[in-house]
Amino acid sequence: LGQVAAILVENGQSGVMATVNGLTGVPEEWTCGGMPITHMMRIERRSGKNKPVIRKALVELDGRPFKALEAVRQTWILSDKYQNPGPIQFQGAAADIVNFTLRLNMAK
Repeated sequence: LGQVAAILVENGQSGVMATVNGLTGVPEEWTCGGMPITHMMRIERRSGKNKPVIRKALVELDGRPFKALEAVRQTWILSDKYQNPGPIQFQGAAADIVNFTLRLNMAK
């Protein structure tokens, strides 16, 4: 993602967010690019005035990831179950592991 951002800057692309799509597939199938920040904006009334804002991304309480957390929340209160998968691995034993949240969102 950092390399994508650097390429966008090098090519004079400002007001653009670096993106990577297709993360559920193997890295060779990922596609990188840039999305204009304005594509994520909408007009909301704030303090009596219309303002351009990026829509809030709230937790989907009916989504699979939250439902999975909800099912084990009481157990997690009493024990240390925190997991930090770290950065995406491209080589080695962890290269084929798909992030838990992404796996839940991909499930049918």
